[in-house]
Amino acid sequence: MQASYLLAQAKLDENNKKWLELIDKASQDAAQVNREIREILRSQN
Repeated sequence: MQASYLLAQAKLDENNKKWLELIDKASQDAAQVNREIREILRSQN
């Protein structure tokens, strides 16, 4: 997530800003899925 913050500080054109937003959203979604998988695995033990 730190990389997203650093990239957000850079001066980017509109196309690169859209890519940054997509990458940031994907990393947030992946972190959420990871938390949910962890919860499921913990509940099965």
